[in-house]
Amino acid sequence: MSWDARTIKINDKYIPTADHPSIAYCIEMNYKFDTWKDFVEVLAHEMIHLWQMTVYKDKTANHNKSFFLWRNKFKQFSLGLTGW
Repeated sequence: MSWDARTIKINDKYIPTADHPSIAYCIEMNYKFDTWKDFVEVLAHEMIHLWQMTVYKDKTANHNKSFFLWRNKFKQFSLGLTGW
C-alpha cells in the first residue's frame, strides 16, 4: 500500500484517502533530542501535517499557507515553527 495526502493505492487502484475508512497515519521522528523543547517542537510540527491531512483536507500537507496558520499558536507557547 502506498499513499500521499490525496490518494491511496490499493490493488492498483487509487482512491481518495477521505473515502477510505481504515486509513491510518504514522508520524516518524528521531528517538533522541537535545532538549525537551526540541522534542515538543518537532512533535507539534508533525501534528500540524496530520491536521492538514485529516481536518483541513490539504491535498499536499506540506509547508504552505495552511501549515503556517499555526505560527501564532506556537509563539504563544514560545515554540518555533519552521518549514525545515
